[in-house]
Amino acid sequence: MVALGTLDLVVETGLKAWDIESAIPLLAGAGGMITDWRGDAVGQSGGKVAIAGDRRVLDKALALLGPAAD
Repeated sequence: MVALGTLDLVVETGLKAWDIESAIPLLAGAGGMITDWRGDAVGQSGGKVAIAGDRRVLDKALALLGPAAD
């Protein structure tokens, strides 16, 4: 839905690699940004993920999510 522009932000926790790996190129190709809750690249193990279509939205979300990243 972020790739379609119908959602500004998706926040997930507990994702497995197979839940997110195939979607990363699609989201990135549509202009979306995909990071973990610290703002780092999403690893192969999945985990806590933030997906946004706008850098400003992602930055604000990460400021709130960062303390909960551990």
